[in-house]
Amino acid sequence: GNFSTYQTRKEEQLEIEETENAKFDKLLAQEEVWIRKGVKARRCRDEGRVRRLEDLRLQRSARRDQQGQVKLDITTGERSGKIVAELENVCKSFGDKVIVNDFSSIIL
Repeated sequence: GNFSTYQTRKEEQLEIEETENAKFDKLLAQEEVWIRKGVKARRCRDEGRVRRLEDLRLQRSARRDQQGQVKLDITTGERSGKIVAELENVCKSFGDKVIVNDFSSIIL
């Protein structure tokens, strides 16, 4: 594929993630309202619901930590013996957000 195909797929994936996050946040908000009403976990169903709320809170925390994380997988190719790129003290940022700071490497 080409870059425009990539951009289209990336946009679709981001929309799907946004929809899933919205549904998740709505469910979590409903459960938080339920627990704030002072419901005691007396019945088995209520105990399960309280456990589910605790799980949702943990999932929310994990989702927030994962958001914006870059996953980079570099496989080793055949070495040509020639230097393709030599990087020294490379820095990159977008606005105030630092992406790479003081990175050095030689790519063969």
